[in-house]
Amino acid sequence: MRALRDRMARWRSARLGLAALLAVAALSTRPPLARAAASYGDAMALAWSSLQRGEAEAAARAYAEAAALVPESEDAWLGLQLARLTQRDWSAALAAGERALALNPQSRWAQARQGYAHAMRGEPQLALPHYERAVALAPDDAELRLGLGLSLVGVGRVEEGRESCRRAADTLGADSPLVAECLGATRGDALTFRAAATASYGGYQDPWEVRDIRALTLSAGLAWGWGAGVWAGATLSESTLQYGLGDYRQANGVLGLWVDRQGWRAHLDASYLGATDERVDGAWFADGGLGYGTDAARADLALVLGAWPDFQTLQPRATLSFGLGARATLSLGGELGLILDDPQGPGGTELLGCGLLGLVWRPVDALVLTLGGYGGHRRYAAQASLLDIWPTRDRFVGGWQLDLAWWPVRAAGIHAGFTHDIGDQRSGRSDRFQLFRGQVTLELRL
Repeated sequence: MRALRDRMARWRSARLGLAALLAVAALSTRPPLARAAASYGDAMALAWSSLQRGEAEAAARAYAEAAALVPESEDAWLGLQLARLTQRDWSAALAAGERALALNPQSRWAQARQGYAHAMRGEPQLALPHYERAVALAPDDAELRLGLGLSLVGVGRVEEGRESCRRAADTLGADSPLVAECLGATRGDALTFRAAATASYGGYQDPWEVRDIRALTLSAGLAWGWGAGVWAGATLSESTLQYGLGDYRQANGVLGLWVDRQGWRAHLDASYLGATDERVDGAWFADGGLGYGTDAARADLALVLGAWPDFQTLQPRATLSFGLGARATLSLGGELGLILDDPQGPGGTELLGCGLLGLVWRPVDALVLTLGGYGGHRRYAAQASLLDIWPTRDRFVGGWQLDLAWWPVRAAGIHAGFTHDIGDQRSGRSDRFQLFRGQVTLELRL
């Protein structure tokens, strides 16, 4: 599927891009709106001439200036969308396309380019509805039918995809390399294999105790293009106590599945914890969640259930996320911790709570910066994937994390992060825990 996507990029950027350029040129000959007419017209003319010279960045600046002068100009947003596609800046192209579609949902150019940008980001499930709308608006456009066929193949609807490509072949020819690959597609073309490895080293310290903590996490999964996947993972960790008092070892394995379709996301994970400490050895966990939204806003609810040897925990959490333009997402929410009959605790039921805050910023498509934090009380907390579980009675009162992810190629990326949690034990003494982790992720298309 990756080869299919790469060839689609080369072939469609030449054919669809040229047609789109001509369309924008034709649109730009229409009289601009009355206000800021001269400046708007100059900006549009400069943008068009820059595109003709192959100067996509200059064209993008000029189209952005025109859009700022006349925000209700569909032409300016269409031009900016095209310039960003030429730069392969998929996120910025999608943002410009959203503005164009808000002005004219019936624009086949905006719909087709949104589909193309999502396809280039490896998101056939998001590309599909745009190509469906574009084909409905222009049913005789063979290139749009080809894009629709490739998107259908990408989500696993192979027979429908082939039929769309057969109709495209009537005009484009069956010997076209991309058409031929689409016609020969199989269900395996919609399958993605993903594997990840995380090695971490950190330290735990308070006035009485210092520990080194080392951990290795391995995970792998399969995802189908129609929006579902299964995965499995395991974390092995070891903690060495100061003064030669011994080692603590922990291992937890996880099995999970997820579905992501038409804005809905759901997941269900199960984990088993083995440890040298018999007070937590043999604990079971389940994490289920459901969310809905778009790139602009979404809401997610989740619940983690923990069955420890001598007590139980419930950890519900709710999160709201908001898109800040094309390249940033702000998340905020809350988490409760309900601990039942903990012999190491104050007895009875204990209810804890904390607030969550996170920011994800993608300055370019290949680089992602994540900054997050929480304030409030947590004990026996499990992270969302169940690969990171803190199995002691320590009560944390806040923390923050920083993660930088770089994807030099689509198939492989590296993450480097730092986590700092601060807390106190039942005695009230201060504990400090720091964790540095690096991560390497490999993704292959089968």
